[in-house]
Amino acid sequence: IKIKKYIRISTPEAVGNVKGFIFENTKANPSTPYGISHLATDLTLLAYYKFNKFPVVILRFSNFYGPHQQLHRIIPKTLYCIFGNKKFLLQGGGKSIRSFIFIDDFCDGIYKSMIRGHLGEIYNFTNRKYISIIWLVKKICSLTSKNFNKLVKITKDRPTKDHAYKMNPTKVEKELNWKPKYTIEEGLKKTISWY
Repeated sequence: IKIKKYIRISTPEAVGNVKGFIFENTKANPSTPYGISHLATDLTLLAYYKFNKFPVVILRFSNFYGPHQQLHRIIPKTLYCIFGNKKFLLQGGGKSIRSFIFIDDFCDGIYKSMIRGHLGEIYNFTNRKYISIIWLVKKICSLTSKNFNKLVKITKDRPTKDHAYKMNPTKVEKELNWKPKYTIEEGLKKTISWY
């Protein structure tokens, strides 16, 4: 069977914590074992493309969320603690900066990459709204009428965690005509309703 297009789902952790924005050609300097393993996979597939014409397209997504997500992720974990009346441990005070994409927009990004993505290319998929984790948890508390101070206990941060992943999505907006349809508030409301 000949593969026409192989869609590889990667992560900005493959690039690591950089000042400013992460572009598709930003020099990679991952700081976590997870990021290093993703970069190794990305580079291997790009080498296969270069030397063997393996038809890979690499997609780097910011955090995605929605119904059915695993409980160790930040949004379902927060909701689990809220609805289960448990303490939520907020690592490092929630200072990390991230971007979030609702699951429907994530799937739309994969679909558009299958149809329009150019072989051997990397694409950054991200919402242009970059938020702190503490902002996110406070927003979830507000939407569920939960007292933030009663829910949260601040703990030490993970030693290898990067402070921010701010990807620039200009390339995917222009080449694939992709932009997220859901704001973080809209996506959270749909997710909370499901939970």
